[in-house]
Amino acid sequence: MQQNGDRYQGELQGDKSHGHPESASPEKQVMAEETKNRKRIASEEEKEENKDSKKQRYLEEVLRLDVKNADAWFNVGNVGGGKVGDKDYSKKQCYEESLCLDPKKAYAWYHLGYLGGGKVGDKSYSREQCYKEMGKYISHKVA
Repeated sequence: MQQNGDRYQGELQGDKSHGHPESASPEKQVMAEETKNRKRIASEEEKEENKDSKKQRYLEEVLRLDVKNADAWFNVGNVGGGKVGDKDYSKKQCYEESLCLDPKKAYAWYHLGYLGGGKVGDKSYSREQCYKEMGKYISHKVA
């Protein structure tokens, strides 16, 4: 009859695979693969965050040099908003700024509508009104 201490002795002595995945138990192989995948995903997410952060800093610098650049405002909105001068701007505020400078930017209308609408100049727009404005500026090509 096996005593409890004997049953867990193998676990106490550690992994006998010596780094060779083929000699590890199937459970340990799965756990190792899951850990490897989690690390890979975390690394990819970090790279994306760094890329967005670089874009954001670049666009903020563009706006520092030219605060009337509607495209830069739109793109700062696309990376989640940012700081321009001493003020933080949300995505929504960036799209509003972009549209104040160029009310024909169809994609800015789309994004503002997606966020529930907003204020452009002195006028408030609902989601539906934003989509209607967007429709005015999209060119439809019929084959």
